[in-house]
Amino acid sequence: WDPGSNSFAGDKAMLATPRGLFVGGDGMIKGGMRVGRVAFFDLNTAPAATPVDTTVDSPIEGRVVPSGQTFTISGTAVSPSGVGKVQVEIQDRTTKKYLQPDLTTWGSDKPIAAAVADPGATTSTWSLALPSGLPGDPYQFLARAFGVNGQSDPNKAVRRMEAFNFGDLTPTTAISTPPAGIVTTLDFVITGTANDDHGVVAMTYWFRDSDNNYLQDDGTVSSYEVVLPHEGTWRMNASSIDDAGQADLRGTVRDWGVTASGVAPTVAVTGPVAMTPPAVPSTLTVSPGTSVTFTGTAASPQQLTSVGVFLRNGTTKEALAADGSWSVNNVAGYYRVSPLNLTASTYNWSYTSVPLTPGVYDFRVRATDSFGLTTPSANLGRLTVTVQVPGDAFPDGQLSFTGTDNTLQVLHLNLTGTATDDHGVTAVKIALFDSDTNRYVQPNGTLAAQFATLPATLGSPGSPSTTFSLSTDLPSQGNYGVTAWAVDTAGQQDISTVGSTARYLVYPGDQPPTLDPNLGSPVDGATLTGSHIVVSGRAIDDIAMASVRITITNSTGNTMSSAGVFSPGIRFVNAVLTSPGSPGSNFGYTSPTIPPGVYTVSVQAVDNHAFVQLVPRVVTVTVTP
Repeated sequence: WDPGSNSFAGDKAMLATPRGLFVGGDGMIKGGMRVGRVAFFDLNTAPAATPVDTTVDSPIEGRVVPSGQTFTISGTAVSPSGVGKVQVEIQDRTTKKYLQPDLTTWGSDKPIAAAVADPGATTSTWSLALPSGLPGDPYQFLARAFGVNGQSDPNKAVRRMEAFNFGDLTPTTAISTPPAGIVTTLDFVITGTANDDHGVVAMTYWFRDSDNNYLQDDGTVSSYEVVLPHEGTWRMNASSIDDAGQADLRGTVRDWGVTASGVAPTVAVTGPVAMTPPAVPSTLTVSPGTSVTFTGTAASPQQLTSVGVFLRNGTTKEALAADGSWSVNNVAGYYRVSPLNLTASTYNWSYTSVPLTPGVYDFRVRATDSFGLTTPSANLGRLTVTVQVPGDAFPDGQLSFTGTDNTLQVLHLNLTGTATDDHGVTAVKIALFDSDTNRYVQPNGTLAAQFATLPATLGSPGSPSTTFSLSTDLPSQGNYGVTAWAVDTAGQQDISTVGSTARYLVYPGDQPPTLDPNLGSPVDGATLTGSHIVVSGRAIDDIAMASVRITITNSTGNTMSSAGVFSPGIRFVNAVLTSPGSPGSNFGYTSPTIPPGVYTVSVQAVDNHAFVQLVPRVVTVTVTP
């Protein structure tokens, strides 16, 4: 093809470059034309398929097996001259070392001879038993068959799998003190906890300031006394290591604002009513359409740099944004009410709201100083403002169904309920929020980030008590939260969502997850020696697994918490998934130390759509010393 003449011509070569230009046979760059990726492969030039072939039938690709337990690698070999031998290589993908023929030591690449079931046959199965299993790590197997005449399979069969130590989980770490926030000294002691099912042998820490400089190593184990070199924002990470050398998978992180000479700035609300202690905000009631002027003071031993206010109507979702705008679609933020160049130690602040619509408002104020310290949440200036028509109570809407429904197999909702008011109900508004996409169902039937409600049909409009209903198609599958608000004749909206919320898991065709019936421990009636219950198995879903939750109940009917404490009520502990998000995942859990006794263990799989296994696996075990 000659790009110059745009026609076929004799013996011309051209080369496409990444930018869509072409190099012609004359060596010149031409074109600017872009084409797709097109190629031609002449099957006449392909080498003949080898008559010797190798397959690995077990384990399947991605299989996870318990570490240290016997299992067998097996497959099939084919050779026209008869199968002479099969060699297997087992590589630890973490260390890059190979299992040696003694099936114990690890070193350089040395093939291991597998057992051929029918030597000399043109087709034979083969196997390699690993009596001691494999340590916990990812592996790959490479198998190659050889014919009696010495001809071998030119391509090794490859399988990847993983051995996981369900009996020795990674440790966990937590920081106890000081709590996140302000620390008023450069020299302080940090305490925390480290937990492991077998034992913790070491701790590691790092400290980093806001300029990404790290504190150098000079610490000790257990509680840790740190002397920081300067004030500012510091982050700590603590991680524990168990007696098998396994480190905490994530560690724990905590941030502190550290200052040796400063304390966080204080604020107070003086108008329209004086602030009571922050734990019990002052209250104010005004009529709809009132613009409220909030006033107060801020102070700091250092220099103040800003004062900001927060205002949100918890009933209608209208909110003050950080830019000072007021809208139902705003993300509530702190709006600066002080000058940009504020450098005073005290400041008298003021803010006047827009005319307020009916509802209950949350007002807050906070200050920030030159150290970057901000008024803590517990010490914010707080005020609750109720905007209500005098002598007219707020209406109340109730849904007929509350809770979670995961039975729907069509993209449609039929909602019903009742609404009451002392004067009369004129409307019921219903919001449908899909938490999968963080979008609301709009009146036109689409999903969008903008908050929206759909109007319900009233059975008796304007009466003090009425039924309501909403029948609507859903734009897509999702996890839909439903909230209903009644509206009265004065335009006042329901200020409470108690009894007016529900959740619908709408995923047509999605099936609840299950547990593999052929895998799982402990078995029903087992007697376990020691002080732990180890639970393992494989969870399966048609789309994706999210978690496996376990309930351990003692003989008195009390259930166990993650800390190993038994008390009344239903509690779940989560197993560790080896492949979260995949259709199938192995899982494991080792309980904390528990006393001898008889226990009931319930295991339920949960998929990525929050569907819970319909019938849990329940076994009874006896723990003996």
